[in-house]
Amino acid sequence: MEKISAYCEKHPDSKFNKSLMVAIKTKSGRKTINGNEYKEFINDEVAFEETLNDQTLKEHLKKDFFINN
Repeated sequence: MEKISAYCEKHPDSKFNKSLMVAIKTKSGRKTINGNEYKEFINDEVAFEETLNDQTLKEHLKKDFFINN
C-alpha cells in the first residue's frame, strides 16, 4: 500500500498532485472539488456544479468537507 500512496503523492505522472482534489460521500451520493470545479452528485448524476473562486472554495471546504483553512 505504501508504494501506491507514494506514487499518488510524489510521482510526476500522478494526477493527484497537480491540483486540489477533495471528495466526500453523502447519504445520497458525493460532493467533490477538482481544481476549481465543485460538484454535488445524487447517485451518479450531477445535481449541482459551480466554478469556484477563492472565497467560494473556502466556503465549500469549511461547510461541505469540514476543512478549516
